[in-house]
Amino acid sequence: MVGCLAIMVLLAAIIFRIMVVARNAVSPFYFCVCMGMASMLMFQTVINIGMCLFVMPVIGITLPFFSYGGSSLLTLFIAMICVIAGCSDEVAEKTPPITKAATFTDTYKADDTWLVYWYLCGTDLETENGAATSDLQELLEVKLPANVKVLIQTGGTAQWQNNVMTSGAVERYLYDTDGLQRIAQLPEGDMGDEKTLAEFIRYGSEMPADHRVFVFWNHGGGSAAGVCFDERTGNYLDLNAVRRAFVATHEANEAAPAFELIGFDACLMATYETAKTLFGLTRYLTASEEVEPGLGWNYQGWVGSLAANPAMGGAKLGQVICDSYYEACALYDLEETITLSVVDMSAFPKVEE
Repeated sequence: MVGCLAIMVLLAAIIFRIMVVARNAVSPFYFCVCMGMASMLMFQTVINIGMCLFVMPVIGITLPFFSYGGSSLLTLFIAMICVIAGCSDEVAEKTPPITKAATFTDTYKADDTWLVYWYLCGTDLETENGAATSDLQELLEVKLPANVKVLIQTGGTAQWQNNVMTSGAVERYLYDTDGLQRIAQLPEGDMGDEKTLAEFIRYGSEMPADHRVFVFWNHGGGSAAGVCFDERTGNYLDLNAVRRAFVATHEANEAAPAFELIGFDACLMATYETAKTLFGLTRYLTASEEVEPGLGWNYQGWVGSLAANPAMGGAKLGQVICDSYYEACALYDLEETITLSVVDMSAFPKVEE
């Protein structure tokens, strides 16, 4: 009995150690190799012990490293060599990324006014995980000055995971020095409908501001599938609908775009087609080429920075969005899997040439 327990403990220790190696693997390829090896050992161990206890069918699976069988041992040792290759730098500190950060001076005056539009389409990200509520809570941690306001439109989810937003309705909120206030409710609104987006843009245009920022929050499907899938209706906004919604209120103007920055807190939206869609409407575009982790942008970080320094321009704001996003992802060891970029839209015509 003692010997059996010792073997089980030893195999469990090997499997655990391989998973540690996977966490510190030198590349995603070796991560997959290590996790595959750990899964194989776990599967073989459970099946073999189950056969010996007569709770599983006898199918000839060996007990790793202990059962007799030349081909089995050879396969295991080759796999272990691959694991060792994956942990060659395991004990070394992670090499920090080589960065060459741009330095942006303040573009505007400290008393300039800002309006941030937040198109918060909650979908299943909110229903199942409360992701939109988490980002709202981040925002509410920021104390805004009188010249920075956030206009929020919520909807697109079957169930809000908070006691403020109304499930099954589209609502508008204003967050300013007086806190969060509901200013409108649109029970029949569809966040995946072009008209809903256009009306929100029009509504925001009536609020005075020197500089405007627009952020889409939801699933993103890139150039093909667009953004903002409404969980209740099944509708979404393709890129053509997005452009029509903006130009319904703001005429495209390459020299003087209506928005300082338009961003997508959504997956896969940093594409040529997205930039072409928004050309003439914004000075800067911020989006991710890859999928985003569930935590999304750091709203306390970037809105807080804007609140502290309203003199910054869109380039600096975009940089802050990216930097705060990276720092938040690094807390969960996700920094090597993410992308987020800031595009200077004034340079877009050169891409077209």
